Amino acid sequence: MRGKILLVIFTVFTLSICAGIGSSKADGNTLKSKDGKIKAFSRDLTATAAVATQKQKNFVCGPDVTDHTYKLLGKIIDDYDDVSNWRKYTACWNLLNPNTAVSAWDMYPFSGGSIFDIHTIAPKCQVPRGKPEFEFQCERTISFEFRCIHLGRANYLFWGIAGNLCDDEYLQFFASSAYNYFAKDYPEDHPTPKAQEMFVELGAAYVDYYRAERAARAMGASPESSTNAGELIQQLEEATPAWNSARQEFKNKMYQLDREEKACRLACFLPPDKTDEVSKLFGYQWEGVTDE
Repeated sequence: MRGKILLVIFTVFTLSICAGIGSSKADGNTLKSKDGKIKAFSRDLTATAAVATQKQKNFVCGPDVTDHTYKLLGKIIDDYDDVSNWRKYTACWNLLNPNTAVSAWDMYPFSGGSIFDIHTIAPKCQVPRGKPEFEFQCERTISFEFRCIHLGRANYLFWGIAGNLCDDEYLQFFASSAYNYFAKDYPEDHPTPKAQEMFVELGAAYVDYYRAERAARAMGASPESSTNAGELIQQLEEATPAWNSARQEFKNKMYQLDREEKACRLACFLPPDKTDEVSKLFGYQWEGVTDE
């Protein structure tokens, strides 16, 4: 929006120069013409720009849930690694089976059916709200990796995690494309399918890093029981730069993507007690892993 406003201002200024109109020294800011039309138009344009800028200041994203999200992803990986091979197989098959794929999984509060109504915890976050046009703007948003994100798009982190855990090429393909069947409901070049794929890629990259970091933590807790410390350290040294690169690529792509929620400022600051309240909203289900 700021770029469009600057473009209009530049165009008006250029046309005024071509028309031989000089600048006024009376107020130092407006243009002057014999009939005063350019001066009036410039004043109106300045007022419009000021209103637009003020309006955007009132657009605030939801809270930063980066740490909460990675903690949840880590729990999914831990839970999957702890169950039997049969339950692993069942969990992965549930994601491939057309009869169970839709209902076999979910991450909260990212689920499409979830209500992440943070304004009861922090009234100045996720605003404006209350109208359909704000749903994809600030009303249903969170901050993740220093980007304002629509909740439903972040849910696709699960598919990246599951695609890596199940080590199934078809599942990985399914993760990035099958649910984009719903992309037909979006206009061409809509950001949602593209953002979903970005989250899939990030989730898949997190698995290898988390497992390496988890093993290193376990070694640090009881180094005397680690017979392969050198190997674990090497795995972490290899996984860390790859993960950092994946995170940076995600942030770069998300910044470049034309998304409605980019207008929402990262200005939702929660005190520690409120952050604890937000953490209680996080959880997941994955039939085969979470069910007994």
